[in-house]
Amino acid sequence: MSGSTLTRFAFHAGATAMYWGTIWYDFHHIDLGPAIGWDAYGGKLRFLTFIDLCIQALFYALCTGYDLSVLFRVNPKQRLVLKNAKDHMFTVMVFPIGAFVVLMFWAIYAVDRELVCGPVLYRIVESTSIHLQSTT
Repeated sequence: MSGSTLTRFAFHAGATAMYWGTIWYDFHHIDLGPAIGWDAYGGKLRFLTFIDLCIQALFYALCTGYDLSVLFRVNPKQRLVLKNAKDHMFTVMVFPIGAFVVLMFWAIYAVDRELVCGPVLYRIVESTSIHLQSTT
């Protein structure tokens, strides 16, 4: 068991907890009304920032599972399947969608801050949640 494996596991487990905690907080504590909230058509999954948050949470959960397979010395063939799934998910979904969300958020924010998060939204949603959903 090397130190880098434990460090990677600690990072991935922390990121997994942070993302799933943000999704839980968003689900239970942020109510944007019937037109935008969970009861509306598509719920919050209409928003690319929330979809990106879910994808990041799934990716870091997969990374944590892979790190656990390395720590517990799982069969190398099974570990390779996890590694390939993790690498494919990062290449196909996590990086492109994450980069697009971050670039669009900051580009729109640079033009007009209120287009991204108006004063009404800042009263409802904590700035930490906005940061995690838009700049991860």
